[in-house]
Amino acid sequence: MDETAVANALAACEQELQAGRTPDLRALGFWRAVAAVKRHPELVDRYATRIATIDRAAFRRRVRLAFPVTLGVILLDLGLFGGLLLLGIATFVDHPWREIIVLVAAGAIATKLTPFLVIPYALAIGTDMWAVLALVGLGVVQILTDVLYSVRASDWKKFRREMRLAR
Repeated sequence: MDETAVANALAACEQELQAGRTPDLRALGFWRAVAAVKRHPELVDRYATRIATIDRAAFRRRVRLAFPVTLGVILLDLGLFGGLLLLGIATFVDHPWREIIVLVAAGAIATKLTPFLVIPYALAIGTDMWAVLALVGLGVVQILTDVLYSVRASDWKKFRREMRLAR
């Protein structure tokens, strides 16, 4: 895609937005234009602001509910600290609630590593083996999901694409 095609694709998207419609970015060539600009660093200064404006406007038209970033951070922190609080409470709770609380707390603060980090704790407070095995299973499923799915369709795909373009 040459610079004229980039400009035309961006103009088509802007026209759709100005007309009050939600543009089909793919059909209008927006993503091809973005890729062309990324491949030609001399075009970045000229088109980056327009690309960002179009992308943001199109996103806002598609997303009905938008919340401030601060609210998202607060909710994530509440989930994290709530999960940690539940892990603390699990120490003082008897079977079977102890196992259930450990699993719920791991889910609230789940990352790829967290289920494995919770296992020694779960063993130390005497949880049943089924709960420990469930943590192992949760960790393995999360890792398999990342390896099998995310590299083709999610953030890992985007990361690999951006790193390839940066070279």
